[in-house]
Amino acid sequence: MKTYRVALLLPMEIAYGRGVMQGVGNYVAAQMRSESGFAWRLYRSRPDPGILPLMKQWKPDGVSAHIATRELADRLARWKTPVINTTTTIPDWKGALIEVDHHMVGRMAAKHFLDRGFRSFGYVGSDWAGFSLVRESAFRQVIGQAGYLVDSLHLNYLPLPPTDQAWDSIDGQVIAWLQRLEKPTAIFASNDRPAREVADACASIALRVPDAVAILGVDDDEYECFLGDPPLSSICNPSEKIGRLAAETLEAMMLGKDDEPIRRMIPTRQIAVRRSSDSYAVDDPYLKSA
Repeated sequence: MKTYRVALLLPMEIAYGRGVMQGVGNYVAAQMRSESGFAWRLYRSRPDPGILPLMKQWKPDGVSAHIATRELADRLARWKTPVINTTTTIPDWKGALIEVDHHMVGRMAAKHFLDRGFRSFGYVGSDWAGFSLVRESAFRQVIGQAGYLVDSLHLNYLPLPPTDQAWDSIDGQVIAWLQRLEKPTAIFASNDRPAREVADACASIALRVPDAVAILGVDDDEYECFLGDPPLSSICNPSEKIGRLAAETLEAMMLGKDDEPIRRMIPTRQIAVRRSSDSYAVDDPYLKSA
C-alpha cells in the first residue's frame, strides 16, 4: 500500500478548522480500511508561512491548507506538489478550492430575518476577505430586493481578529454603529466571533438581544455561540463534508488525475436558531410579548 505524506495547515482555534480536520480524518480512515485505498501519513500545523521551510524538509506529497494570508497564498501558489485550499479568504487564489457556498449563506441570512418581519438590517465583517465580501453581497442583494437597505460595519475581521488590533477600539466602533441603527434591527455577522462582539457591545449599552437587536453568525462554533448570554444563532458550515471532499480531491491530484484546479462550492441549508435571533419584529408590544 502506497503511503502519502500530507501536510494539513488548519486553524484548530475555530470550529471550521476543526470540522475540516475531522472530515479529512474520516476520509483517511476509510481509505486505510479499504483494500484498494492508500495509506496517509498526516502532519498538522497552523497555517503560518513560518512553518513552510520545515514543511519543505518533510517533503509532503500534498498540502491541504486554510490559506488566509497573502504571504501564505503567494508561497503555496509556487509549491511544486499539489495544494488544495479550504477558504476563500484570498479572493484571487487560482488553485484548487473546496469551500461553502457563500452566496447561499448570505441569502439564508437575509431570508431568516425577512421572515421575522425586520425592516432594519446591518452587516459586520471584513471589507477585503473574499468569503465576507460574497456573504455581504448576497445578503445585501436579497434585502434590497425586499425594498430595504443594509448598513455595514467593516472591521479588520476574520474568524480570529488580528493580534495587533486594540480590543477597546473594536468595542468603540461597534457601539457607535449600533447606536445609530434604527431599532429593532437585524444584524448578520460574517462569522460567530464578530457576532459575539456585537452581542457583547449590545449588553454594554443595555440593548436587549434579540428584542432590540437580533444577531446571526456563521460556522455554528460551539465555543463562540455559548460563550455568553444569549446563545448565538448561527448558519451551520458543512466543514466536515468540505474536509472529506478536500482529502478526496487532493488524493486525485496526487495521483495525477486532475489537470485543472478543481473549485467546488458546497451548499448549506441549516441554521441553528438560538435566542439571539429568535424574535419577530412587530410594532404592537402586546403581540410581541405573546
